[in-house]
Amino acid sequence: MAEGVFNENQDFLIEARNIISEREEVDRSLSEKKAELKKLDKAVAQEDRSIQDEISSTISKRRSDLDARYNKQLTSLSNERKAVEAKKSKKKTQQMNENVKDSTKGLRKENSNYKDNLKYTLKENNVPSFCSSKLFYIMFMPSGISEILICLGIFAVGVALLPALISLIFRVTVFSDMAPYDLKLWTIIVAAACIILFILIYVLIYINVKVRNIDVLRQTREMMTRINLNNKNIESIKKSITSDLDESKYDLREFDSKIAEIDEKQEALNYDRKNDLANFDEKVKHEIQEEIESRRIPKLTEMQSNLAELQAAVKELQDKSDALSTDISRRYAVYLGEDMCRSDKLDKLIQIMEDGDASTVSEAVSVYKGK
Repeated sequence: MAEGVFNENQDFLIEARNIISEREEVDRSLSEKKAELKKLDKAVAQEDRSIQDEISSTISKRRSDLDARYNKQLTSLSNERKAVEAKKSKKKTQQMNENVKDSTKGLRKENSNYKDNLKYTLKENNVPSFCSSKLFYIMFMPSGISEILICLGIFAVGVALLPALISLIFRVTVFSDMAPYDLKLWTIIVAAACIILFILIYVLIYINVKVRNIDVLRQTREMMTRINLNNKNIESIKKSITSDLDESKYDLREFDSKIAEIDEKQEALNYDRKNDLANFDEKVKHEIQEEIESRRIPKLTEMQSNLAELQAAVKELQDKSDALSTDISRRYAVYLGEDMCRSDKLDKLIQIMEDGDASTVSEAVSVYKGK
């Protein structure tokens, strides 16, 4: 059989070339269809993803917009409520201050009289005017635990803290270049001088003011004690009024009515917001999805249909290519070899036989390989 094939004339080669050319054409079409299939498959996937993205983003934005509208209204009401509360607080404070003023009017008048009498008494007896200050009586005629503790604190500052601070300032400024021993010595001197000066001033005021005017100062001390007591009573009354939570005595009904109205609006808005968001999640978002799908799914369906048709065409071409390859392999490649089963090479073999350089296939192959 093989010997008969190799003795065939050029018709055998023409037949082989025709079927191989047909397979090559099928393969070219198959390659084009596969490229087209790959491109269309990617386009279908992108279109499907685009539809899902549009559905997701549209639902998210619509829900966010709905929620934002309610938030804007609730924020506006909240700000309005704060403004009303501020006005209410301001008016309540004004009325409480007036109440405190009225309730302490007698005590404040009494204090004013005591202060006038105190200054008059000091002036009539030629006592220095600084003796009308509260600090003087704390330092030189303290009364009660609190004034005694304040007096001790002032003494602690005068004989300890203040001298230490002044000494430190001198160490880093005036005495900064001194030797350690001299620096220490001068620091002690400065501190001691400050303490002595403080005590000296205190003793001088004590002897020349307090001792000399003890009888007058006892009278003024009594006045100062009355003033302090009245001040405590004033603070007690003020605290009692300001800490009273009962607002019925103040004319605040207008503000309370406005606040109640705002609270009702906020409650109604929160109720509507909850219902609208629930309705959106249960119904509206599905309607949005259906609208987008009804608008875009037909195109996707058409693309998928085209994809299916293209897949069928590719399969058909692939089957045809496989069948031709099997036929070529069985009828021609087994005799000529796979390397010779190409249309360009077969053209050359045919040309050799047409030129008279060979009369059989076997001779034509020999001539081709010899060249």
